Amino acid sequence: MTDLRGARRSGLLFEAEDGRTRFLVEAGSPPVVVGRSPPRDPRSVRLRTILASRQHVRIHADGDGFAVEDAGSTGGAYLDGLLVRGRQPIGPGMRLRLAADADFTTRGFRGASLYDRVTAAAGPIVDAHGGAALIGDLLRALRPLHATDEAHGNLDWHHVVGDEVGWTVLIDGWTVLDLDGTLNCNPAYCAPEVFSGNVLVPSSDLYAVGLLAFEARFGHRPFDDDDSGVQQHMLRKLVGAPTWRGEVAADERDLYLSLLAREPHQRPAIGRCLERVYELYPDLRSRDRDRPT
Repeated sequence: MTDLRGARRSGLLFEAEDGRTRFLVEAGSPPVVVGRSPPRDPRSVRLRTILASRQHVRIHADGDGFAVEDAGSTGGAYLDGLLVRGRQPIGPGMRLRLAADADFTTRGFRGASLYDRVTAAAGPIVDAHGGAALIGDLLRALRPLHATDEAHGNLDWHHVVGDEVGWTVLIDGWTVLDLDGTLNCNPAYCAPEVFSGNVLVPSSDLYAVGLLAFEARFGHRPFDDDDSGVQQHMLRKLVGAPTWRGEVAADERDLYLSLLAREPHQRPAIGRCLERVYELYPDLRSRDRDRPT
């Protein structure tokens, strides 16, 4: 459970039943285009299926309500089993089918992104237990993607949101590498192999989880000096070590160092990393046992 005193975002959360796509349509935001190959835009959602149309549906945030309309799909969209005709209201607890392998459930969301929380604080936003819980939540959200050997590829503090349920990962289908393999973003949350070799693998996401959780837990990025620039930041990731400020328990330090291993093959798989989290905090195992993936 996250602290909602700084809640800044509200909207409708769409979660694919296979766990490989998850996006938030915020109240009052411009329309969101969802499809197999929508325009490359921060508000577009790229589906991980060849069965969906290039632009399948458009989600509108009309005032305090939401609506879905067909965006010119070939197979149609179905809301609670009925064909979508024109613009139809959609709300929490409904089921949206876009293709045989693209079913979404919806729930209301009120919370904040990790960006909101971190930038509003002058130091850490979680303690040791909260950092482990954040790591566990992110790993569980990524697990369906990694099970099919896919990577999120754009995991940063804008793609992590938290509400009364806990933290989760927004998965919009875009990565930090363009189609030609070049980096298209600031490498603040990129693993070394991404910016140095234009390589993106599932364990690249584990490195990003380590970066995000480290910043939330300790109040600073692990490879930043007070006056470091982008080039120095990348160099420290390649040849340096994380900066620790103050005393950190050995077990907790080992957890973060395993995620921040320089080589992709040195980082643990999601299952093993979750076991490390549960070994440190057994109560998180019982908590997660009763929560959906």
